[in-house]
Amino acid sequence: AGEEMREGNSPSWFNVEELIQVVVYVKDLIEHHGVLEQDIGVVTPYAKQSQKIRTAIKNEGLVHVKVGSTEQFQGQERRVILISTVRSSQTLIKFDKEHDIGFLGNARRFNVAITRPKELLVVIGNAQVLSSDKHWKHLIDFCLAQGAFKGQVPVRNQAE
Repeated sequence: AGEEMREGNSPSWFNVEELIQVVVYVKDLIEHHGVLEQDIGVVTPYAKQSQKIRTAIKNEGLVHVKVGSTEQFQGQERRVILISTVRSSQTLIKFDKEHDIGFLGNARRFNVAITRPKELLVVIGNAQVLSSDKHWKHLIDFCLAQGAFKGQVPVRNQAE
């Protein structure tokens, strides 16, 4: 979802549409579902996305939502975890894998991210792009089978 962008020569990426969706979900969880701020965590693999989400959430008057990288959530859990994957096109996945950044192609980072929630996991991202990774594909397929998927269903080739 959305478009991945960088500021100037920064090596870090962000996705404004995902950032907006994270804020919408956080506010909805707090205002309509009784979730406390400190029970919500937002995981994203890029420092620039973390920074922008943190600023946007604070601008809404929410200061106790934890936002950070997968590594910052290592050994921690929250009642609710939202994951902002940032990537919206296939073009930079090879770059991410070569530089060990992002979620795609990194099983350890994927595992840590999806095992942090106690009750609810919300993944915000481009399902088509995520499906190029076998771990994300399995998660998406599981969510589809359970009726827990919202958004555009990834197109599969005939061999799958």
